Amino acid sequence: MKRVQAGDYGAFEELVSLWRAPAEHFAESIVGDYALSEDIAQDCFVKLWVFRDKYRFEFSFKTYLFTLIKRRAIDELRKSRRLTELPDELLELLSDENTPEEIYLRTETEQRIFEEIERLRQTDGDCFYLFAVCGIPAREIAKRLGITEVNVRVKIHRTRVKLKKILEKEGLL
Repeated sequence: MKRVQAGDYGAFEELVSLWRAPAEHFAESIVGDYALSEDIAQDCFVKLWVFRDKYRFEFSFKTYLFTLIKRRAIDELRKSRRLTELPDELLELLSDENTPEEIYLRTETEQRIFEEIERLRQTDGDCFYLFAVCGIPAREIAKRLGITEVNVRVKIHRTRVKLKKILEKEGLL
C-alpha cells in the first residue's frame, strides 16, 4: 500500500490480482449475486486507487478492503430493496384508520420511522435495517456480516428499543 500511495500503478495491479477473488467472494456472501459482487469489488478497487492517500496503515489491508466492500454491498441491498410500504412488523406501530387525516398522519409517521431507522443504522449498524426493512432472516444476516446470530438478534433488539423510545418521545406511538 505504501507503493500504491506513492502512485505506483503496478503495485496497485498486484493488489488487485491478489485480492480480487476474495473481494468478490466476500461481496457475493453479502448480496448473493455473483455479477453484482464483481461490480462491487471493482468499484471498491477503483475507490481504493482514487482515494489511496486516505488509507491508514493502522488497519490491515484486508480489514480496510472488506469494510469498503461491506458498506458498498449493503448500499446495493438497500437500493434493490426500495420499499413503498413498511413491513408488517413496523406497520403494527401505525394506525389502520382510513380517513384522509389518518392516511396523511400514517404517511408522515412512516416517513419519520424510515428517517429514524436510517439514523440508527448509521450509529448502530445495519442489522435492524437488513432484518426489519429488507426482510432478511437473522441467521442470513449473521452469515453475510460475519457475526454471530445472537449478536445480530441483540443488535436488532437494542435498535427496536431505541426506535420505540424515539417514537414515543415524539408522540408517534
